[in-house]
Amino acid sequence: EMGKIVDDVNRLVHLSGTPPSIQYTDKAASAINSAVAIACSKGDHEVSPAHLALALVDSKGGMIPQIIKKIGANNAQVVKAIRVLVPGNGVVAQQPMRMLPANQALLSVLAVAHRDAKNSRTSLVSVDQLLLSLASERDVGGAFMSSNMTSHSIKAA
Repeated sequence: EMGKIVDDVNRLVHLSGTPPSIQYTDKAASAINSAVAIACSKGDHEVSPAHLALALVDSKGGMIPQIIKKIGANNAQVVKAIRVLVPGNGVVAQQPMRMLPANQALLSVLAVAHRDAKNSRTSLVSVDQLLLSLASERDVGGAFMSSNMTSHSIKAA
């Protein structure tokens, strides 16, 4: 089921003009699956950049909290700023995991991450590329900016 969700996300991205040759690292695919799970748990009908950002910054351990710390930002504050953006915040719907489409903003974020992966001559999109592409998205980028997380500081970390 989880792999199928990632396949569907890949298919959605391909429809938006992204080359089908690019795939996700296991951690990036896991973050996308977590974003879908978050959207489902909130009763949302599509997956947004905020869902993906929350999946990345709210992960225990992992690379993203380390990057946030390296930047000098407070991970708890970043998580709090992103939670504000997640639709249905605070209302946990008891419904099973299901397929959800990515919204247009998330498709754009994924397309940027794919382009970055291609430019760095790899066929796999990584979690740091997802984080970097989220930093340039309007709403998530604004939330990141409140903790001094910019594309430049993320690259430097």
